[in-house]
Amino acid sequence: MRSRSLRNTLRVAVAGFCLAVLHPPSRGVSDFTYYVDIASSATSTCVPQSTGVCSGDCATPGCGSQATPCRRIQDAINIANCTIGSNNALEADILVAAGTYPERLFVYPNIHLIGAGRDITTIDSAGCPGPGSTTRCSVAVFATSGNFGFNRPGLKFSISDFRLIHGQGTHIDVGATSHRAGGGILLFGDGLTGGWPRITDCRIEDNALANFGIEDEHWNGAGIYIAAGSPVISGNIIQRNITTPPDLTGQGIAQGEGAGIYSLNFDCRPVITRNIIRNNVSFAQLGVGGGMNVVADAGAVISNNQVVANSANQGGGGRSL
Repeated sequence: MRSRSLRNTLRVAVAGFCLAVLHPPSRGVSDFTYYVDIASSATSTCVPQSTGVCSGDCATPGCGSQATPCRRIQDAINIANCTIGSNNALEADILVAAGTYPERLFVYPNIHLIGAGRDITTIDSAGCPGPGSTTRCSVAVFATSGNFGFNRPGLKFSISDFRLIHGQGTHIDVGATSHRAGGGILLFGDGLTGGWPRITDCRIEDNALANFGIEDEHWNGAGIYIAAGSPVISGNIIQRNITTPPDLTGQGIAQGEGAGIYSLNFDCRPVITRNIIRNNVSFAQLGVGGGMNVVADAGAVISNNQVVANSANQGGGGRSL
């Protein structure tokens, strides 16, 4: 009887530990808290620079308090980033009120974005420059960004409880090939430490990688593109994302892979669990992995996902590994 009780206790403890690992820190853990509300008119001029310093009103920002929230999420991110500076031990929470925010975000390490709920807090990248543009058009990019992020490692950053829509991806170079990557979210985490970035309890939907007038060879990860690191992607709805690149001529083949989730190579060790991945489409000269296309190293985990009604014209409608 005692052994059965002990086993049950251990199961509960392990389950609790796993849930804690998969979710961002509670609001009380972080050192700073900033507020955003689309109904506010307040803005900030605080901006990080490539020299590793910040310009504008960072010392006394024009918004971000509970009494005077920022109108733009990126304003609060910039204030948090500049406040943390090079101190890797500090973290900041950004609490975002319900509403639709017409933005494209760059999220630096040590910053946690927390929405009011994924059904009522939307980040909409619609209107990003289209054909012929190399502009960053992902809804959110998570990366260190060198001096802009004070060279902090790609750890301790997260997003939860948002809806991310209408992203069109970002042009990146991978070796000798060009990619249009991450319509919804583009992830660059630290490859040596697991668990970051964390994407939890979001809706990532209606993002598209299509004809931009650019002859990129790879058009992958319309929902989420994992370029590096060991992210946790848990409890999300990832749906109706599509990659439909233009055909390449000559000997080139346009690749559209992992419309829902794409993991680039063996430097990636994602944990992908408890997501609903549905109605994503990969349609290209080489269109595979409508739901997921995952290349990863030992330590990657794909478990307990519902993967349904995804399609690809070449193979692996649900998943390709």
